[in-house]
Amino acid sequence: MKIFLSSLVFAISLSSYGQYFSADLTDESVPITWLGIDFTEARIIKKDQQVVDRERLSVLPNKWNDEVASQESKYPLKKAFHRSSITRDIKMMKVLNSELDAEQVITEDLYLLYNYSIKTAFSRYNLDGYSQGIGMVFLVEAIDYARKEFSGYMIPIDLVEKRIMKSYYLKTRFPYELEEEKLIEPFRQILLLYGEKLDEKK
Repeated sequence: MKIFLSSLVFAISLSSYGQYFSADLTDESVPITWLGIDFTEARIIKKDQQVVDRERLSVLPNKWNDEVASQESKYPLKKAFHRSSITRDIKMMKVLNSELDAEQVITEDLYLLYNYSIKTAFSRYNLDGYSQGIGMVFLVEAIDYARKEFSGYMIPIDLVEKRIMKSYYLKTRFPYELEEEKLIEPFRQILLLYGEKLDEKK
């Protein structure tokens, strides 16, 4: 566990606005809806000469979303979001991820997401069916085989105002080789880090 925690990086954008505010992220009375993991801006960074199964990669993001949403013991969403219960609704994200172009996703170059990428991803979200609480999305930046890193942004969304409340940059290392099917496993560490940082802000 030490090797994970010592290598985790956390950064916070300071903007906050809308019906809900920072304090509401740890307020048990404010409902949380888990909207899923967004791979639409992501890159898989492969090592030299590494072969990645593009056909399988195109279907894995939706499989990973199902896994995270259904396996609370392995991916502790409630613990991370400081709630005794949360709603899981990943339908929108699965539709978006189904349009993934595996040829575009795979690269050997270092890749970073910027504010405009977050805004572009958010512009794709159809939130019309939500009228209360906070929606949580994790926008993947990269799963990096070369550096053995998993990174992205946890994004709380004000579902009343339909606005991003803030964004949290999170990164963890995985100190072992991962098969493609298991590339989602470091996301557990992302969740734990996010929960720990909310504890610090109480």
